[in-house]
Amino acid sequence: MLSRAFGPQGSLEGFRAALREAAAERRAAVPPLFGPYLVLVLLSALCAIGLGLAIAPDHRLDRHFDEAGLVTYASALFMVATSCFAFLCFLLRQGGAGDDPRPWGRWLWLLIGLGFLFFALDEILEFHEELDMFVADTSVGPPDSFRNWNDVIVIGYGLAAVVVLLPFLPEVLRYPRFPALLAAGFACYALHTLIDSTVSDPTDTSKIFEESAKLFAGAFFSLAVFAVLLALLQRRRRSAPRRSPAAGD
Repeated sequence: MLSRAFGPQGSLEGFRAALREAAAERRAAVPPLFGPYLVLVLLSALCAIGLGLAIAPDHRLDRHFDEAGLVTYASALFMVATSCFAFLCFLLRQGGAGDDPRPWGRWLWLLIGLGFLFFALDEILEFHEELDMFVADTSVGPPDSFRNWNDVIVIGYGLAAVVVLLPFLPEVLRYPRFPALLAAGFACYALHTLIDSTVSDPTDTSKIFEESAKLFAGAFFSLAVFAVLLALLQRRRRSAPRRSPAAGD
């Protein structure tokens, strides 16, 4: 499979060639205007956090940072947006596959779209929390090295995402801004999982920081995929054939 995707030189050499081509394409690209979108999304995340704190009852400052709070729904909204942007990227990449020397890269966007759709549903319907309780009540019992199976599943989500991304590194590297924003999203996700899995007795403050980190992870992931969507739209506009002026105009 890898040899078919990366060329006749062999999977490893073909992969290296694809990485070099992607890096050269990114350096040559003129990225579209992005600053206003970045500011808007990050301010939206900050406003969600500020509103959650402002309307919290005095005795429960973390009320809107729990599994059914305002910040959780804001996080799910970012995940839905990421999924929608990724599906659009898949359609745009599919439409241009005929001129693309590496059309297999478009499947990354379908995987991201499906993945974030699942994460959004999980965020609202609490799949991994339910699975945690189910496994803990079986003969397997609680895990030995973690507080609960919930932590194991959440960390597993991140590891699975990295495994999925690795074969598609050329596609990741070919777009300006995408690698940096993706790294920022993973950094926030790592902070979220670190707090979640190491704080044995959560406090209001730890919950607020934990859920805020998850919210910013969703914000950066949505920005990352949106940056690719803008780049693909710009590429399509530039490659569209221009209509010649009508005779006599």
